Parts: sequence; structure tokens; C-alpha cells
Amino acid sequence: MKLKFSATLFLVVVFLGFMMDYDSGVESYSKIEITQPPPLILTPDSTFKLQPIVENVDLKGYEVIFSFKLYYKDKMAKPIDLKKGPPIDGYCSDLTIITFYLENQDSVKVESVKRMSCQILAIFNLTKEQNSKLRTYPMKSIKVLNYVTENQYTFSVSDKVYWNRWINKYNNWR
Repeated sequence: MKLKFSATLFLVVVFLGFMMDYDSGVESYSKIEITQPPPLILTPDSTFKLQPIVENVDLKGYEVIFSFKLYYKDKMAKPIDLKKGPPIDGYCSDLTIITFYLENQDSVKVESVKRMSCQILAIFNLTKEQNSKLRTYPMKSIKVLNYVTENQYTFSVSDKVYWNRWINKYNNWR
């Protein structure tokens, strides 16, 4: 009899457990708001966007920028029509090189992390020296090179102190 009562009680608890919402009052780590700087848009149609990546956003006082990402589309002159799916209108890349031309006549050249991407998202890691130059001197222009196609794009920068502002705000270098 005692075994039957225990088994019935167990089933009732399990059944009620499935019906209850345990998540209703619990904060989740996925709800941490991660604020990143707005991207630097290099073209009117937003096909080239550059954005610093703020690391350690959940550790106040330890935020730092030592990486950035570049989204871009290396457009083909004539799209390739496929039998199925949308036409291909851009090249892919596994390596992008970006060069920042600074107001002091210096430049900072950075290679992306190698990864194949066709909606090109290139990730770049800055050395301490590169970070220091971008923190100190305003930008004049930026050159993007798709290393696979050798297509180059050069942009004048309207917000010349974009990097200065963001790197200096998050300057807790390791």
C-alpha cells in the first residue's frame, strides 16, 4: 500500500511539474544586454559596414576593443543565374585585408582571420601597436582588399575620429 501511495504521489508531482512555468521569475544569462558601438557605414547602400567588437561587456571596467568586423559584398559585374535559387551577385572570400590611412601619413594594415564567407563577414584582430595607432590618430581613408579576387575598394571617411572615440572609450587593454 505504501509503495502504491508513493508511486501515485510521484506521478502527481511529475504531472504538476510539467504544468508549472519554472522560468517565470528567473533571470537568464541570455537576457544580458550587450551594447556594441554602431557600425561605421562606408557606402550609401550599406554594403560596407565596419564595426568594433567590445569584449568583456559584462565586466564593467574591463571592456576592451581588440577586434572588429567588416561586412561587405564584393559585387560581380554580371550576376550568375542559377536554375534553382536566387542569382549569385557577389564573390566569396577567405581573406580580406584592410588598410587604415591616418591623418599623420601613417597607415595600419590588418589581415582578417581566415574563414570562407560569401556574405562576407571578415573578422580582424588588432595588435597592441595597431590599436595604439587607431586610438591616437584620426583616419583619412580606408582601403578594403578581397585577397581572393584582388578587388579593392577605397573609401573616404566622414567620421575621422570614429576609432579614436570607441577605442578610447573601451581602452582596458590586456
